[in-house]
Amino acid sequence: MRSAKTKNSRNAVIVEQKTFAEALKNVPAAPFGALLVVMPDKKELKEAKHLAKSLIECGCVWVTIHAGKGTHKLHEIFDKAIVDYELEQKPDEPCMTTGEDEDNLEESVRDAVHFGFPTHGEPLENLYVVIVGEKTEPFAARLEGLAKTVEAS
Repeated sequence: MRSAKTKNSRNAVIVEQKTFAEALKNVPAAPFGALLVVMPDKKELKEAKHLAKSLIECGCVWVTIHAGKGTHKLHEIFDKAIVDYELEQKPDEPCMTTGEDEDNLEESVRDAVHFGFPTHGEPLENLYVVIVGEKTEPFAARLEGLAKTVEAS
């Protein structure tokens, strides 16, 4: 686990896991925003429903997804999990998703750090960064640096 304080005073916790189905560790207090970074070696995305449901249940209200060409597919998985949760649980605050297939890592971090606000528009104090894949360490270090330095555009 790594942590970083962003320039706009958000607390970022960065965790690494090999699969979508792993239990979430060091989850911040709700409500929080999340940045999901999926490594290129992670081809199987159908397990992502478990992660989406877990994040929502823990109080995540904004998810920026960074998965290269798999971003759109993950959006679909997360959006379906959000709708299912809303229909079953009727939460007061729905979760929102963002991210584009063509976004580079810096753009995704900027989106999560500076623009990741829930529907009520108040800044979220905490950002939970989840990296899923086999060789995550280089990305974890890079994400920590980006979270500390990225500026709003």
